Amino acid sequence: MKQEVEQVNPCPEGELRNPLSIARAWALSLLHIVVFLSNLLLLHLPLVVARLFGVRALDRVLSLHCLIHLVNIRLTGARFTVRHHEHLFHDKPVILVSNHQAMYDIPLIIWNLRARDPKFIAKKELKYWIPSISYALRKGEHLIIDRSRGKESITQIKEYGRECERLGRVICIFPEGTRSSTGTPRAFKLGGFTALLEAMPSAQIVPVSLDGTGQVVRNNLLPVGVDSKILLEFHPSLNREGKSAEALLREAENVINRSLIEFRKITENHTSRQ
Repeated sequence: MKQEVEQVNPCPEGELRNPLSIARAWALSLLHIVVFLSNLLLLHLPLVVARLFGVRALDRVLSLHCLIHLVNIRLTGARFTVRHHEHLFHDKPVILVSNHQAMYDIPLIIWNLRARDPKFIAKKELKYWIPSISYALRKGEHLIIDRSRGKESITQIKEYGRECERLGRVICIFPEGTRSSTGTPRAFKLGGFTALLEAMPSAQIVPVSLDGTGQVVRNNLLPVGVDSKILLEFHPSLNREGKSAEALLREAENVINRSLIEFRKITENHTSRQ
């Protein structure tokens, strides 16, 4: 049975009624946006130079880029909870199955798994025009697909999955298909996950829970969400033996949803005691 996760209000009632809270939120928004844009613009050239020395060098600079984003989030008063329940073997392929709330999900995963340089499946709209990000996607051996071409995208994912299987890579997939701005996970879709499962028969299947990143970017950073509680949790691998793709995906979905429910209860109880 699917675990239901309550919607998170993107702007909790009364949170910014205090004039000092409002002033703080807008001041932090200005700082956050300046650091965010500076990170995109100033790290682009180092990424280009690093790529001359190979993908591994580019990934090292990209990790720094992600760390700066996380420090920028921390400056808003956010608190991070990172839990690792699974050892990701160095040369073993891994499929990360994660919910998706905001753009900051990606740097959070990349930085915390920087030893494995995780790869992502990105939509074609991100391929150009975004400093640092678009270049890193194109030159960092990530997969860029056109979601409007379903069959072609599935074929691309299968081919990419075979390459990840051969190289022992970590690849992250967001089965919701797009970000959930409300904090309530969308239904997980089978397409891309099934393709990866077929192409990567020896891969660990690791559910990943993300929460709180959507709170940071609520209102399109105007103002930025302050004092967010952010979760990144790598769950134990699923036993894939004898299970269909649908059964595995529903199992991952339930694991993630239970984790979100538990984390929100803990943070709500902590907040109520303050």
